[in-house]
Amino acid sequence: DSSHLTEREKRVIKREHVREAQKLVDNYKDTHSYNDRVKAQQKVNTLGEAHKNYFNKQINKVYNGK
Repeated sequence: DSSHLTEREKRVIKREHVREAQKLVDNYKDTHSYNDRVKAQQKVNTLGEAHKNYFNKQINKVYNGK
């Protein structure tokens, strides 16, 4: 329950989640490892729709060899 957090704190937490997802996606881009792809996808799936779409496009490009 995040009701005790201020809106600013919630934004900071969300921003940190997006940064973590970006790091995992970048790591997958570097390694092309199945395990790294799974980690990245799991983190991306916790984000909002806009970020989810953005990061999934990046993951799919690497997966498809583009």
